Amino acid sequence: MSQIQQSSTSHSDRHRNRHSAGSMGRTGAVINWAPLALGTAHKHRVRILCRRMLGRDTLLIEDATDFVLRELARDNWSRCLRFQGKAKPDTWLYLLSVQLIREYRKRLLEPPGR
Repeated sequence: MSQIQQSSTSHSDRHRNRHSAGSMGRTGAVINWAPLALGTAHKHRVRILCRRMLGRDTLLIEDATDFVLRELARDNWSRCLRFQGKAKPDTWLYLLSVQLIREYRKRLLEPPGR
């Protein structure tokens, strides 16, 4: 009987962890991505990246920054949840942010209607 209870508890724990906005870091601790990605330090890093990759147009930088933060949070942080603990969480966010800025730039260059 205790095995059944233990098994159902383990299943519910796995289900809850899989659908939460956290993933496991190297130390086994669950990472809550929202405060990391939406915090002042990361927003500042994203703005700097946008400026380097897109130029000095402040409206474009703000739009791209919003795009990156929105995309990171999309689908309950699904991009962030792919984190495997092979790097620091900040490094993972940096990589994702660069990829998203490239995606934003590509969308800007595509002709309308594609």
